[in-house]
Amino acid sequence: MPSSSSNSIQVVKARVSTHNGVPAVIFKAKEFYGAMTHHCRLTLVGKFLKSRHTIEKIRSAFAEKISTKRTVNIGAFDFRTVFMDFKCEQDYKNVFFRRMVEIDEQQMWLEQWTPDFKSDEDAPFAPVWVLLPGLPLNCHYWDYIKQILSPVGVPQMLDNATIAKNRPSLAKARVIIDLTKPRVEKIWIGLEDEDTPLRGFYQKLDYEQVPKYCKHYKRIGHSLEVCRWAEKKKQAQQNKKNQKMEEKELSKNKGNERSEAPGVNPKNAKEKDNNEKASKNAKNDQSKQLKGNDNNKNNKKDEIAMEDQSNPQVNQNNQQTTREEASITEKSDDQVSRENVNNNKDKEPPKIPQVTHGEKIEREEEQRVKLMLTRNL
Repeated sequence: MPSSSSNSIQVVKARVSTHNGVPAVIFKAKEFYGAMTHHCRLTLVGKFLKSRHTIEKIRSAFAEKISTKRTVNIGAFDFRTVFMDFKCEQDYKNVFFRRMVEIDEQQMWLEQWTPDFKSDEDAPFAPVWVLLPGLPLNCHYWDYIKQILSPVGVPQMLDNATIAKNRPSLAKARVIIDLTKPRVEKIWIGLEDEDTPLRGFYQKLDYEQVPKYCKHYKRIGHSLEVCRWAEKKKQAQQNKKNQKMEEKELSKNKGNERSEAPGVNPKNAKEKDNNEKASKNAKNDQSKQLKGNDNNKNNKKDEIAMEDQSNPQVNQNNQQTTREEASITEKSDDQVSRENVNNNKDKEPPKIPQVTHGEKIEREEEQRVKLMLTRNL
């Protein structure tokens, strides 16, 4: 960035060494970006959007359009970039503040040269107007305004109205700012004294003609918010999110298909299990009942035999009667058992409704419709 000229420039000495087996010359970083840039401090870079004109045509067109106090050396860097070296700092500022010079119907955009210059990138430094509305009139001088605006960037000059005191409502200055850093919106101007506590006020800052800068492509002309790369990245993230949702939905549907037997409704399968359990319990109860009847028959036979031994004549009659009753009871028990068996046979388990091929297709179609609605949402 421009600084005051000095008559004597101290020569920076490098340290000779090696790096990865290669001879090396090492400078200190603060000197590389400081004292060593003094001779290039008034150098501007001109970039064309397309292939530039011949260097002779650019020199003649530049001399016709712009008047300077001293000569300007213009040299070619590559097929779309030229360097302009100024001898006068005022000429440097006047040209740089133009931001663009038209050369034979082609725009040549201007930027400040830096040690980190790259032809395929735009430097993020640009001169802009900074307004200080309501600034106290005693501060409307260059020596004070450049101190107030030092946190914003590098102050360059005041506008003519501020210099002539024709606009006391605000002060205006040209400042070179870094487009990659957050913009300073206000500055606190403090007043201190030995006898009173620190007090002050906030000074509001407004900006004019701030160019947009893309941090991805490192180009002046558009911001990252409207960058095509940023839009593509945002779209790719959205597509990835939709793909994950789709895969999750498909895995969920596959899990449901595995849990269901083909052609069988889970509800009907549960009812079938319940019916099988009920039928098994009924058979167990029936076998227990038949076993109990057999035990009763044996007990009655034992009683008859004991009575026959104690009273043969009476017991003979009772035995006949008992045998007849036992026969009737046996017949009735057998008849009841046969009826129960017949009734259980008649009670067939409920038939499980089978899912037809058409119903299965209809269910699959409903799942597809739900999946498409989820994607649209």
